[in-house]
Amino acid sequence: MGFAESLHLDCTHCPYTGSCVYSSPRIGDSAKQNVPFEINSLMTMLVHELGKGHEALHSAKVPGMNNMHPEIYQRHNHSLQQVCQSVTNANMNNAAAVTRGVCGVSMDAGGVIDLTMNYDGIWLSEFNVLSL
Repeated sequence: MGFAESLHLDCTHCPYTGSCVYSSPRIGDSAKQNVPFEINSLMTMLVHELGKGHEALHSAKVPGMNNMHPEIYQRHNHSLQQVCQSVTNANMNNAAAVTRGVCGVSMDAGGVIDLTMNYDGIWLSEFNVLSL
């Protein structure tokens, strides 16, 4: 379960045993099996933003607190990478369409626009807009 905890309510004075709830909601449809907990995805995003990996979760562990198994971390990390890649592709396609609309007249027969631009701190010239 990773960082999620199963909470049970048991009365010490009577035979009442309450239902089980979790400390974190599940993502999406909770009727399916193996639906991930939200806290595990959030913790994966946290270490991703910090530029760390599963080892950072393990070394920063609070005593008495569960941790994510490396395989579960890898599943969350893979899902996060897929989402980031799809958002990146959509943004780059949009940027290419805007650039083609603005600078399309200066495009040569090979689809290259002689354009100087700054992308992520790297200066590029001869930017191939059609390859995006």
